[in-house]
Formats: sequence, structure tokens, C-alpha cells
Amino acid sequence: MKIVSTIHEGREAALRIMNDPHGTPQIYLFLEDGGSEERQGCLCHGWGVRRTEGGFKEGVLVQGGVRSIPRKDWLKALQEREDCRDRRNLPGLHLLRVHSVGNRLTLEGYALNARVDRATWKKIAPFMEEVDSTVNDEILEGDHFIGWMVKRGMEESVEQVLGVKEEKTLKARNLHPAKGH
Repeated sequence: MKIVSTIHEGREAALRIMNDPHGTPQIYLFLEDGGSEERQGCLCHGWGVRRTEGGFKEGVLVQGGVRSIPRKDWLKALQEREDCRDRRNLPGLHLLRVHSVGNRLTLEGYALNARVDRATWKKIAPFMEEVDSTVNDEILEGDHFIGWMVKRGMEESVEQVLGVKEEKTLKARNLHPAKGH
């Protein structure tokens, strides 16, 4: 459980990333009240602006209301939640073939089958390249692809860095890296 400390209307508060009853990481707001923490946090539904009797109020949306906290703290908690969700993908990671042949650009290579957290991305970023097949006016084979692909010849290195299970490697699945893109 990650915690981002914050301030809500002059009181200490915490944004905690915890799993909901379905096992999905969510952000909950816990407020300090008279020296003891509330027993149950409020599920945060996002950031927004609401009209109140005193005018417009910006903050975290919880239980039909808005709690004023610094936006930078909300963004930090949101980033932590995304990383928690993306770390859950790590055990099942493997490479997927990308095939897109168009009138201007051809993509043949591999991409990750799921998102990864920021720490993992930093490890593999040197092996990745951003591509966008929408520059093609016409797709002749395959489909449009916008995203990150593994640089040609770096597939095995990416699999090693990611710790892809042996049975999920390209070699074990009898797939061979594409010759070019």
C-alpha cells in the first residue's frame, strides 16, 4: 500500500493506494480527525470541479462531493495507482507480433502485450521505438498500429530484462524476429 501525504482544508490527510474488494488498486482518501484516523477511507473517483454554495470548488471527487487537496498530490497518487496496476502485468508479459503494411510505411516487429510500470519502462526504454502507421493513407496488409515496438534485433534483450517466462519467449513459441520494419 502506497501513501501520499497531503493537506485537506488545513488538516493532514492521506491518499492511499489500496486494492478494492475485486483486487483492483484504487485511491482512497483518509482524513485525520481529532488525532485519530477515520476507520474507512473514501473512494476517490477522479479530479474535478463542482459548483457549491460558496462558488466553484476544485479537488478530488468523493462520495458526491469535492475534497480540496493539492492537485500535485492527486497526480502523484494517480501515478502510483497506475504503476500498481501495471506491475500486475509483469508475470504475464510477452512480445506480440505487429504487422502493418501500408502505402508509405511497413511495420514488422514486436510490441509488449501489456503496459508496464515506470521503473520497468526505464529499463527497456533504450530497446524501444515509437511508431505510428497512421501516416499510411492506405493499409495493404495488417492493421494500423500506434505505440511502442521493440527495435529490430533487440527482442531477446527485452525478454531478458523483463524476465519473460521461458515458455512465453519468442524462441519457445517458435516465432522468429521479423527481418525488418
